[in-house]
Amino acid sequence: MRSFENGTSLAIKLSNWSQLGKFFTKRNLKPIRELIDGTIHCKPGAAEIFVQDIYTMLTNRRIKHIQDEEIDFTDRIYQDKLPMVARSTASRAIKSNIKLTEVMVEPNIQKNRQKVNAIINMHMQRRLLEREQDPGRFSIQKTLGERAIRRPSMMAPSISTTNIQREKSIPVPSIASTEIRGKMGVHFKTIQVKQAERCPFDVN
Repeated sequence: MRSFENGTSLAIKLSNWSQLGKFFTKRNLKPIRELIDGTIHCKPGAAEIFVQDIYTMLTNRRIKHIQDEEIDFTDRIYQDKLPMVARSTASRAIKSNIKLTEVMVEPNIQKNRQKVNAIINMHMQRRLLEREQDPGRFSIQKTLGERAIRRPSMMAPSISTTNIQREKSIPVPSIASTEIRGKMGVHFKTIQVKQAERCPFDVN
């Protein structure tokens, strides 16, 4: 115990956990690294689960879970218990779920950006769920498609185009036939048209 230092700074924490890492290696214990990092950075629920995991490894006994809900090392459970008006905004959610010590230990911009995007996605999903649960609070109106009355289709059975073609293709007797003209009593008279006489003098 003399090798451990009292303090809450990041350097002291890393030094103490390196001592614990040597102890775990001698005892052939393999705790989950995410639990260690969550405990170092004071993630919600990480320390409780870590103690439970170490107790199970040292005693080979199974104990009742401290928290029945799934832990993701965020303040999601705490936020769900708050009323909607008191829940965090997107910027506040980033500040609450990403500790400064995480950035100091892992200054990789790409990894930190992935963490920020994951927190924003979680925040947006919570907001969408809130809108679905209480649409009146957000003054959400139904779209025209949602307000439309759905009725069964009353379309008549389609008529085959072949039947229409057959009806249109009824043979019509030709009037040019002399036999049919005689039976129908149709007679044509030849009309003679006289052409106008040309002017004998030139207009120009």
